Amino acid sequence: MAFPQHMNRTEQRIVGALIRKALALGYLVSVYDGEEWALVKADDYEAITAEVAATDETTLRFRLASGE
Repeated sequence: MAFPQHMNRTEQRIVGALIRKALALGYLVSVYDGEEWALVKADDYEAITAEVAATDETTLRFRLASGE
């Protein structure tokens, strides 16, 4: 996993664990980069973390895959 340089190791572990846990619980993850939704309703950990790494400020939105 490659996160932005400004994130320390603890932050990287926390964000990575949140994403992995959300995916394991059946959530889809959208990544907002401050201008647009770079990734919408994704379930691919590598794609999600790549988008997180591409931005300085990221918003993550978690939605259940079932639509609830």
